[in-house]
Amino acid sequence: MAGRPTHNKRYILNSIFMAISVIVMCYMIVLSQTTNHKLLKSIYIFVAVFLLVFLLYIAYSIAYRMIFVDSFTLGKNATWVMTKCHPLAAKKKLGAYTSLFTNIKEFKYFNQRFGTSVADRILQLYSKQISLFVKQAKGFCGRLGGDNFFIVIPNEQFEFVIQYLKNTPIEITVDEQLYKLRIKARAGIYRFNADTDFKNLIF
Repeated sequence: MAGRPTHNKRYILNSIFMAISVIVMCYMIVLSQTTNHKLLKSIYIFVAVFLLVFLLYIAYSIAYRMIFVDSFTLGKNATWVMTKCHPLAAKKKLGAYTSLFTNIKEFKYFNQRFGTSVADRILQLYSKQISLFVKQAKGFCGRLGGDNFFIVIPNEQFEFVIQYLKNTPIEITVDEQLYKLRIKARAGIYRFNADTDFKNLIF
């Protein structure tokens, strides 16, 4: 598994947009200071303010992705899961949840059979699929790295999610041929209680 980032293009485009916006914003500010026409001055100031808000939004988006988004799968990471657990722990509600530390059984088989490029795609599809499934079960799922995931789910959904992780269906097309795979995962299980010390949750 190569584990290379897949969203560099998005960051490059955002950087280009930010650079252009800064240039245009500065130009609008200069124009607003050099004209005596009230309407034009108002337009220049409005455009400058709009671009400033746009820049702040892009900066926030980039920061959010750097902190909470896994650069390889583009799904959420374990840090995001922790942020979801924190308010539950503060309200003494964490006891209604169970945590799973999972990894795919014999993932190297996919590397050997299909090659690393296809195996990377399989991992990305798997991440997206189990994240959606866990979300529907009102839980949280984030990638720790490699083929490892951190999942927190309500206790009443535990068996439901475990059964899915034991035999997750994945479909992928390789060289115009459709493969229907079954991904099996193993999991370490920790059942929270109302007094679980959130600070001691160590990855």
